[in-house]
Amino acid sequence: MKVSNGACLSASKPDMECHWCSTANLCSIGRDTHSKAWMINNCTKINMQKDNKSEQMDKESDQKDNKSDQKDNKSEQMDKESDQKDNKSDQKDNKSEQMDKESDQKDNKSDQKENKSEQKDSKSEQKDNKPMFNYLYVLIPSVICLVIVCVGFIVWFWLSKRQ
Repeated sequence: MKVSNGACLSASKPDMECHWCSTANLCSIGRDTHSKAWMINNCTKINMQKDNKSEQMDKESDQKDNKSDQKDNKSEQMDKESDQKDNKSDQKDNKSEQMDKESDQKDNKSDQKENKSEQKDSKSEQKDNKPMFNYLYVLIPSVICLVIVCVGFIVWFWLSKRQ
């Protein structure tokens, strides 16, 4: 993009067409993809962008409409199929409910046994989850005592040499 009208026109080549826009003080070559729309829209980038965006939005909305129509058709078919499956599953559900009642009674007994064992397991897991820093309670005081003894020994040795 050139800054002045003269610079824009002097930059023109035989195979290239330059357009000067006085409102925006910009020079556009004919190879620009949006140069025609830019010149028609009174050289404002905002208008050019709106035109391009509206065209793109129209195309996108058409594509979305087509996709939504296809989805609606598919969903209608799926609804019909699911209704048929629901009827079959209702019959199966009645049978399964009876079986569930029987199994629930058996499960209640086994659940009570499992709860007792889970309580024992949870106590052992709580112990396992605690970090094992017990050794630090012994190690830190031992190191401190060792440092104190060493300092005492050094002071005793220094004092004994001095006399």
